[in-house]
Amino acid sequence: MTHIARATVVAALDDLRQQAAPRGVRVSVLALAKRVGLPNTTFRRRFPDITEQIMTGQYDASRPSADSAASSKDTEVKLRERNRDLQENLELAISAIQRLTLENRCLRQQLEVARAVRPIRSRRRPGAASLYGDIDSR
Repeated sequence: MTHIARATVVAALDDLRQQAAPRGVRVSVLALAKRVGLPNTTFRRRFPDITEQIMTGQYDASRPSADSAASSKDTEVKLRERNRDLQENLELAISAIQRLTLENRCLRQQLEVARAVRPIRSRRRPGAASLYGDIDSR
């Protein structure tokens, strides 16, 4: 089985497009398959993305131009910045979770210690001093 490089297919497609443009016709998958020396079904099976793009007329838009290369470079820079920001936010969130976990553990220990203390009963005896130092006058 003959191996056809993707670059060969793309070059053949560009050549067919240049020939078809002045006549106002579209390039067909069959014509491209014949140009690269593959049967139609084999071509469709090996290059489904190019086949789909030709059939939907999207191949022109998917080819990178000088403007789209600059645009993709800008997009890459923005994505790298966004990724860096997300990494920093993730690190801050992890630190906050660790701090809150330690604080929670400390507060739970304090609560367990506080529960071990028995509360003072609120029953007052007649004539006994209250917490405020007054004597019950009953």
